[in-house]
Formats: sequence, C-alpha cells, structure tokens
Amino acid sequence: MQVPDFDIPCVSCKYNLRGIVPGMNAHCPECGHPYLVSLSGAIASLSETDAETAQAIYWDVVSQKAKAIGYPFDALVYVRDSVHYKSRGAHLHENAEWVCVACLEFAEDFEGDNAARSLKDIGIHTSEDIGRILYALIDLGFLRAGPTDSQDDFNGLGTVDEWFADGPDD
Repeated sequence: MQVPDFDIPCVSCKYNLRGIVPGMNAHCPECGHPYLVSLSGAIASLSETDAETAQAIYWDVVSQKAKAIGYPFDALVYVRDSVHYKSRGAHLHENAEWVCVACLEFAEDFEGDNAARSLKDIGIHTSEDIGRILYALIDLGFLRAGPTDSQDDFNGLGTVDEWFADGPDD
C-alpha cells in the first residue's frame, strides 16, 4: 500500500501523519485517533493528485477490513451510509435496534420492493451481520460505540426474512 507523501493533520491533535503506513489498525502515534478519519478529513484540502491518492488509500483500507470480516466492500459502505442517513448527520448515540432499523429504512427508501434482496446480495441476512459490520466501522474510526455498547447487543434482533415477511420481496 502506498504511504502518503503529503501532510495529513490528525483531526484530534494536529500531529502530521505524513509517512504513517496506512492500514486497518493505523492510528495517530501521539493521541491514538484512527488514521482513516484524519485521512478522510484531509482530502478536501489536498491537491487533486494527492486527493486521488488519499481516496484510493482510504477505499483500499475499507476493502481490506471488509475482506477481513468476510463481507463485501458494499456492506460496510451500506451500513455506514444507513447510520448517517437515519441520523441526518447528527452525532447520535443509539442502540443496536436503532441501527438495524436504520439499515432497513435505508433499504426500503432506496431499494423499495427490492430491499430484502439488496440486503442479502451484500451479505446482510441477520442483525448479527449488521453488528459485525458496524463494529468493523467502529474499529476503522468511522463510528463510535458508547461505554456500555457491545456487538452482542445485535444478537437475536431479527433476520431480513423476518423484517420483510409481509412485503413483496421476501
């Protein structure tokens, strides 16, 4: 993976992350803030060439994480986008059920009658799938868990087949 040769200020402490090897577990050596969050934040201020490099690195790391947890890249993007869509950009702290509902509503709003099939096509079949993906996003620094949150909170909340049992797409 390419190591950026441009300035990337840590969004937390402003330490310059230039030269840090990107990866799923990369963090600021000064404060421990996730590298990808700072890389993402720097993209808008970079030259076009550096911004393209940063975006390629960013998506490559997300792809690596998706592969590491056994889901397609689109599943991570989907859960991330669902949470942002449901929260309307606000930094909310919600529970596992709220996240599952966010994913379902996002699928219904954008996929309509194909919502269940769309979720299954990206490997989301159960609430446990959503929990695994969400916690991968937390590991990457895209989202935060509260002090009492756990991936286990997603256990047994339901399946796509149950959630869409009354619809035309089950």
